[in-house]
Amino acid sequence: MSRIVCLLLLMLSGCGGDSVAESPVAVQQVYFDVQSKRAVVAEASTETPAVHPETGRRTLMPALYCTQCAAWRAAPPLQELQRNPQARLCPKCKGPLAADGPLPATGE
Repeated sequence: MSRIVCLLLLMLSGCGGDSVAESPVAVQQVYFDVQSKRAVVAEASTETPAVHPETGRRTLMPALYCTQCAAWRAAPPLQELQRNPQARLCPKCKGPLAADGPLPATGE
């Protein structure tokens, strides 16, 4: 998750490209849809909950990946992650959550 935020900040500050004519690249992020309980890949947003590209509703929360469960989980708020080491653990298996993981299947 932090790499995506850093990339987004670099893009917004103008770093990473020499040409002004370059078109901006849409940064994608994995989100957890709290309504359908499924992982969704959507354009990165600074607002949470983010807007679901298909429904237009604000139901997407940033997601973290559990390698033990092999599943994406809704990430706790950033302040909770910084304050509470237990927030970095999967709520189901207590394995560590990571910002990187395989992209969810379209029908997941």
